[in-house]
Amino acid sequence: MRVAVLNHLGIANGPASLFAKEIASGAVRRLLPEYERRKSIFALGAGGRRLAAKTSVFIDFPVEIFATNPQFVS
Repeated sequence: MRVAVLNHLGIANGPASLFAKEIASGAVRRLLPEYERRKSIFALGAGGRRLAAKTSVFIDFPVEIFATNPQFVS
């Protein structure tokens, strides 16, 4: 999808973070911003069980990225 948009082959409905640099530079622009909506990301685990260390790291990584990079939160 990203390659197609950047090669002027069409439009896409995707996360702004996918095109953050291009939106900031003006190479890509948002269409119909009045219809944009936030989408939640959920991480589910088995109830009553501890998460494996690698699962906790996997979940913590995007939390840290989104917290420290406001351009990914749109």
